[in-house]
Amino acid sequence: MLVSIRAFTLLLPLLAPLVPAQADDLECDDNDLATYLLSVIDSAYDSGLTIFEQYIAALSEKETGYTYLESLHESNNVNTLLAPTDEAFNKAGISPPFNSLSEQELVDLIEFHTLEQDWTYINLPQSPDHAIASTLLNIKNHLNSTVDSTATAAMILQQGDGGNVAVRLAVGNGTTWKAPLNLDWAGITNLKVLPINTVLPYPPKLSAALTLPTSSRSVNGTKAFAAAVQAGFGPNALNGLTKEGFTVFVPVDDAFTSHVQAALVSNPAMAQTALKDHYTTSFSLFSGFWNGQAASHSYTIRAQSGVNLTVTHAENGTTVKTSQGVSATVLRSDIPLENGVMHLIDSVLFNPLQAPTTISSISSATSEARPSGSAGSPASSAGSAGQSGAACNIVHSGMTLLAGILTAGVFGH
Repeated sequence: MLVSIRAFTLLLPLLAPLVPAQADDLECDDNDLATYLLSVIDSAYDSGLTIFEQYIAALSEKETGYTYLESLHESNNVNTLLAPTDEAFNKAGISPPFNSLSEQELVDLIEFHTLEQDWTYINLPQSPDHAIASTLLNIKNHLNSTVDSTATAAMILQQGDGGNVAVRLAVGNGTTWKAPLNLDWAGITNLKVLPINTVLPYPPKLSAALTLPTSSRSVNGTKAFAAAVQAGFGPNALNGLTKEGFTVFVPVDDAFTSHVQAALVSNPAMAQTALKDHYTTSFSLFSGFWNGQAASHSYTIRAQSGVNLTVTHAENGTTVKTSQGVSATVLRSDIPLENGVMHLIDSVLFNPLQAPTTISSISSATSEARPSGSAGSPASSAGSAGQSGAACNIVHSGMTLLAGILTAGVFGH
């Protein structure tokens, strides 16, 4: 296949190193990298991906972009690159010469669209199951955070109709073409390029995700839990990146039955503790830990309140159960967040008939739980509040939490 003159012109800067180096310092000749990228660009051009080819060329002119492209070329593993179509770029308002994007934004975008491993259709589980793919986007760098985290953004993939790959988004799906670009003629074996019909949005913050229509089971979505989080902790309290991850099980609105509402209103301390039963800042628990090929069928982590949460997968569905004996069914798993993952459940994870329980008593009664079911998982941690002053703060926060829910108009009163 002949290399287009346009593509060759775009990549001329690659024929000279960006930073002078001694010949014996180079592990790969720049001409090899240029040939590699020219092959990718030429295949993109032949397939009508003209903005994408210019995007690759623009990356090569930036120091961090050049480093990314070099690592792609030198990778010993197969990566999958999701290449937005011209229509997708135009719809997202991204066009050459890409002056609207900073250098970091330019690189973040391509890293988020690059997946570790070969994720073409044949390598995905059969629908309705899905796969969790790791992108090359480092969350710490993307958020410009000082938190000591090596987490990368995740992407949820499914087999689509007619042999394409569907990228599951919080709302809707992105869809690839049926087959990757043909790179066989160039001898490229470590890269699969799949054109996709959208520029994929980054995972949302929890506060934003709770406002999205993520479940058809409940007309009002997750407004009740959103109001509880905002009233109890503030609008941004659970949005931040943590060193070890974040998982939250979010009850849909119709889980807040009148019986549950009455218990929350009558016992603010229980309300505050119940909210902390639903999340942990110590682990990002995706469904692959409990239903992947190499996973056991259950997995236990420790919630922020101190109770253990055990997720169990069976033929009839997936449930999450607290060490206090309260269980819920997982309605939808694996909604990626900016700082972790969210799962939707059909019940609130506390028993309104139980006696009031403080966080300190839960912590003392529950053995410390490590995430179980996978070797080498990071240890889970939980805070405690044993002093009387802390207990008073819990009661006060619980009252504020309930006032926020009622003020938000989620429940009739």
